Amino acid sequence: MMGFVSSFAGSATLAVRARSALAGRAVAVSPSASAQVARWSMVQSKAMPFMEAPPALDGTMAGDVGFDPLNFTSVFDIKWMREAELKHCRITMLACLGFLVQETFTLPASYFPSGTIAVDAHDYFVKTGGMQQLLLWFCFGEVFSLLATNYTMSGGDRAPGDFSFDPLKFSNTPAKRARMELSEIKNGRLAMIAIGGFIHQEWYSHKPVLDLLAHPAPILNINM
Repeated sequence: MMGFVSSFAGSATLAVRARSALAGRAVAVSPSASAQVARWSMVQSKAMPFMEAPPALDGTMAGDVGFDPLNFTSVFDIKWMREAELKHCRITMLACLGFLVQETFTLPASYFPSGTIAVDAHDYFVKTGGMQQLLLWFCFGEVFSLLATNYTMSGGDRAPGDFSFDPLKFSNTPAKRARMELSEIKNGRLAMIAIGGFIHQEWYSHKPVLDLLAHPAPILNINM
């Protein structure tokens, strides 16, 4: 009986204190209530509203919608992650373009067999030495990329992925720059998905991407 009275009195005291908060007095809040308030006040991810936005993804970078379900940004530096993302974006955008261009324009047959799809062209140039030349030039470019990245990671004022390459002045104003940065990251993310589709589509069908786009029926003939 005394326990019931004590608990009732404690609840009444909490209610009175809560009402008195309207007059500017302190409010006594239980630990469970504090936890509930903390959950209500957390910053939600735009990409996944049911999850808390990672602290490193504060929306300052182009294309940042708080998507980090595995919480990589709490382990790796966000600058390093953005540098890697932009590099993959740019490589895959070029790769997608290369896939489509080589299906329309090819080198003379004496140098490159006509009718060769992109995934087979890779093996062809590995055997004939063309890929080794590309690897050499890419390694040369990676030296400058590594120097720029180290400068950013050591506290330099360079933004991740920024090589000040804009010969046509597409981003000569802050508004244009913000729009171009967002366009680049969105198209790059799409290209990372698309290049995987291109490669696996050619592996399965052994036909060019554009040919399958015009005649998609054969790709649907899958024996289950």
